[in-house]
Amino acid sequence: MTISSTLLVDTKVNVLVKGTGVGNESEQILINASTLNEATNESILSISSLHYDIKGTGKVKILFQGDTNIEVIELTGRGQYGKRLNEPELLNEAVNTNGNILVTTDNNVTSYVILLEANKKDGFING
Repeated sequence: MTISSTLLVDTKVNVLVKGTGVGNESEQILINASTLNEATNESILSISSLHYDIKGTGKVKILFQGDTNIEVIELTGRGQYGKRLNEPELLNEAVNTNGNILVTTDNNVTSYVILLEANKKDGFING
């Protein structure tokens, strides 16, 4: 099954997206950087915070897309990441990135909901 991604906020500096899905998804697009307001073909995002609820015993992985996709965080259970001490912004270090943020789930995930806040770091007009 394909992820369902809903863009909730898209300002000059950040983006808030809600993603829902099930297990056994491979590198599905959570945020397509090229569709964001004032995006260019060189748009770069970072992840500032995540709130998530993962049902089942599986894992959800968040990746930055590039020549080789880079896994930035693995999520299980229910929780949050970011905007707290010792939880730095997750920077996109993928080579030749298109700015997209991806989700991969294993087959032990029953369902999930993710709220992801991303910062517009580079490659946005007037950003």
